[in-house]
Amino acid sequence: MNEQNAAPSASQDVTLRQRRELEITGVSDVIGFDETSVALRTALGRLDVEGEGLSVVGLSSETGRVRIVGSVSGLWYSDEREKKEGRGLFFFGRKG
Repeated sequence: MNEQNAAPSASQDVTLRQRRELEITGVSDVIGFDETSVALRTALGRLDVEGEGLSVVGLSSETGRVRIVGSVSGLWYSDEREKKEGRGLFFFGRKG
């Protein structure tokens, strides 16, 4: 989706079950993904998910809900202002 089609609400929930199943609401765009990372544009900024064997198995542009399965090792939020300054909000896991 583009910026004209914003997420249905400005709120967001992130649910991680056993580090194997991740459900996120408030998603407006899937920027990109592969087996080791998923990049999302959300109501609260960019969200990067890292892990192994990641797969986007559920995506609803109508509800802004995304479901990811695989071994999740980290989640990081950032926004464009923070990206330019090289900072982000560490949420879970270890990046490096």
